[in-house]
This record gives sequence, structure tokens and C-alpha cells, in this order.
Amino acid sequence: MNHDIRLGVNYADASTRGRIRAWKAKLARNYAQFNTGYEQSEPLVVDMIKSSRSGRERAFARIKQAFGPGAILESANLGRNEKSRAIWSILKPRGAVAVIDALPDDIPESTRGSMAQDCVTVNYIFVGCLGGMAIKAEGGWTLEVPDHALGRAVEYSGLLQPETIIRDAHRNLLDLPMTLADDENFTNPKSNGVYIKAGAGCFAGHLVVAPDQSTGYDLSVHVRVKTWIDDNRLRDDQVVLCEKGESGKRLGDSWLKPRPLVRIEQAASGHLQVYVR
Repeated sequence: MNHDIRLGVNYADASTRGRIRAWKAKLARNYAQFNTGYEQSEPLVVDMIKSSRSGRERAFARIKQAFGPGAILESANLGRNEKSRAIWSILKPRGAVAVIDALPDDIPESTRGSMAQDCVTVNYIFVGCLGGMAIKAEGGWTLEVPDHALGRAVEYSGLLQPETIIRDAHRNLLDLPMTLADDENFTNPKSNGVYIKAGAGCFAGHLVVAPDQSTGYDLSVHVRVKTWIDDNRLRDDQVVLCEKGESGKRLGDSWLKPRPLVRIEQAASGHLQVYVR
């Protein structure tokens, strides 16, 4: 077994380690290109909202080009003012999402070590009009894929690219019925989680609810995966989720909308409530 000290993860062979290193380096370049375009896009965001139809289209095209190849367009509406909104997704290689020093003392060391791993997250990019104002925002969206789960996917998926696997899980997750948020296997981090279709296998993961430092510590949700399991290695009791919910009643319509479009609050009873903006 090869041991990568920086990643803190054991991989079955040097080829897996090399593929992950090269892929993460590509993600980092794509994200850096996006970040440069994002910082310079402020005037274009205003044009995308308030200009004539042709002006809005030109501004949108320039924003899309500036964000680079790593930003994948998810949806766009180029109507005027409040109707003008566009959403992209981008994969971001980063350190641990959890603030390790802030974790409760009773968390097992194995879990603490897992949560301390580097990861790849699926982030949203929102550009458009919200509350009468030109808004641009970027942050964590659907998935947190730690290096262990990433390594398993690369080791056992054959020729599939890790981006293909992660983006497949991202799309399937957004389409799942919102009633999944009531499933204890999904919401309890001590459970095995639920199994989300991802390429030629699935990610086992659960819903994480925590304050988000980047949004002023508002509550945020995403799915943290524990591992990737090949279809041929699934047990009978590991049911893979890929069923689409009804339009308007999917996780992507509520809990997992990009953060500018949703607010999550904890009621006095302790239950979480989601409000779509």
C-alpha cells in the first residue's frame, strides 16, 4: 500500500495516487481561472440584469467565458431584472470542510480523522437579481467528497473519470424526493447513510447541517460522503437511490437549492425548516 502523508489516505497503488494528484491539479487550475473571472465580473452582472435583451445576452456570454471550463452551467434565465438569474456548478479541491478543533470531544478518533481529510466539494455559482439587487455568490452546494471516498471511486471504477462520478451523483442528488430529508439514515451522521447513484456505483453519505462561516454562520446543508461502493460489491440491503421526485418536490427545489435562494432555520422544537426565496 502506498501512503500519501499530505492526503492522509492509503491507496491501493501508485496509479490511483497519481490519477488523483493530476486531476486535483487540473481542478485547482480551473478554479483559479474561475476565481479571477469572478472577481472581475461585477459590471457584467449589472449588465446581465438591466441591459436590453441583446445586452443581457452579451453580458451573460462574457461572464460564462470568464468563468472558464471548470464552471458548468446548470440553469439560466435572461429575463429582465428579477427574472435574470444563472447558476453554475464547479468542483473545488480544498481542505477539510469541518472545523476540526470545534468538533465535540466525544467524536471517535476514526471519525475525526475522516472529517479532517482534504476533499473535493461541488460548489454553486449564482449570478443574477435577488431582492432587486445585482448579486453574485459562490460557495458549497451539494457534495463533500473526502479523499478516502475519492480514492475508492478511482480504484474500483475502471476507466471512469472522478469528475464524471461526482457530477453524476450531484445531478441524482438534486433530483431525489425532498422527503428523503425525513429519513434518519440520511440525517444521522452515525448511520451508514444512504446510497446515491454515482457512475458505476454509489456514494454512501448523509446530510450535514452546520453554520456556514462564509454566509455569516447561517445554517447550511450539504451531503458528506463516506465512501464509494462498486455496483458489484453492494449488499442486498444497500439500496441505491436514483428515483426522481416530482417537479417542485425535489431536494434541489428546497434543501439543496444554492444558498442565496434558500434559508434554513431551526425551530423551537429543534426541527429544521426550509424557506425558499
